[in-house]
Amino acid sequence: AQLLGPGPAALLSSPNNILAIEYLRALARLGSDITPLTLPRQGAAHDSLCGEAGLPCASLLRQRYRDGEDITPWLPPAMARQLRRAGEQGAVPERDLWQRAMLARLRTMEEAELAALPDVTEGLEHRLYRAARTARSVEELLALAKAKRYSHARLRRILLAAMLGLPRGLSAAPPPYLRVLGFTPRGAEILAAAKKERTLPLSASLAELSAVGEAAARFAALEARAGDLYHAFTPGVAPCGGEYTTPVIKVGFAPEPAGGAAPF
Repeated sequence: AQLLGPGPAALLSSPNNILAIEYLRALARLGSDITPLTLPRQGAAHDSLCGEAGLPCASLLRQRYRDGEDITPWLPPAMARQLRRAGEQGAVPERDLWQRAMLARLRTMEEAELAALPDVTEGLEHRLYRAARTARSVEELLALAKAKRYSHARLRRILLAAMLGLPRGLSAAPPPYLRVLGFTPRGAEILAAAKKERTLPLSASLAELSAVGEAAARFAALEARAGDLYHAFTPGVAPCGGEYTTPVIKVGFAPEPAGGAAPF
């Protein structure tokens, strides 16, 4: 970017602008007829803890929530209710728990295992290996491993891949199914129409989708593993298998009798 001059270099230094450019590249590669529209980000910049005009970024909101502050003024009412309910039920993950687990996982990995993770190139496995043996927190590990060509976002993706056991090349694989997580009455109408014209299996049941084929079974197993690990870091520590039994989220419907089946 610096070779293009100060103007383009400044433009390409913003994570949001980099993401937008990648979207444009994808549209060009696919020959899409989508017309892109640029919208400037309001409030705090990506990965910044400073908010402008009373609009803090997500990182700052998470930090304030961990510190016990009330963040509901910055959340939509429905989201604030969900967060409050999750906290009361012990379903919000505790940062210290997953940080320790992340460090433990990385300390058990050899350099060859790190090299096999998605996004690990140019000898990054050596930096990660050394950092994992001296860092006392995930933040310290990121600081030790970071370099000009390794952004925090990329490093975080690598750490999550290590934790979840994600194989290299997973992001390049086509999706084997479409999983419905929730819908409104209007969404139900759209889904009913989409199910008639879909090109991929569509369902709210992960168990049903996992039976579609070998690729679907692999993806479903990864989804289930991510959910199982998430709940292991919550005060409630739910048992494994929740992704296969948690009902679809319905917003704006009348209450259903217990055990009602999802229509998708």
